[in-house]
Amino acid sequence: MKNIINKEIMDWKNKLRNAGYRITDAREQMMDLLINTQTALSPMQIHKALAEQGSQMGLVSVYRNLAVLQENDLVCMVFAPDGSAAYTAGGMGHHHHVLCRQCLNSASFEGCEGFADLIQEIEAQTQFKVQGHLLQFYGLCSECQKNEIHV
Repeated sequence: MKNIINKEIMDWKNKLRNAGYRITDAREQMMDLLINTQTALSPMQIHKALAEQGSQMGLVSVYRNLAVLQENDLVCMVFAPDGSAAYTAGGMGHHHHVLCRQCLNSASFEGCEGFADLIQEIEAQTQFKVQGHLLQFYGLCSECQKNEIHV
């Protein structure tokens, strides 16, 4: 399964410009990193990877730029198995993620047609009006499945 990186993500510069944001070196470096990796990365991992590429960007700048990119649906925040936040490119449209428990390889997928009945049941039981949801799956990617030791 591959990440859904749609046309709008590939044209992220125009999306940011149209929203009134400048295209900075920091944003270019971060988007390039996130578009070209399948692994969900924490802000610290993004900072470290960019430093290894010669970037002088501080950790605070990583967080600030992640907020801008997330606000503009260019990156998604996902949750690692330990509950910590990680980021992946591809925030456009309604979709969900599956993360590998071992290597944090990330894939996104569309579809939640089967939730209508569940949402109605939740609303009936709780008297809440459901306005959104977060659904994320964990498992083992194909590479980690190959390397898994079977007893």
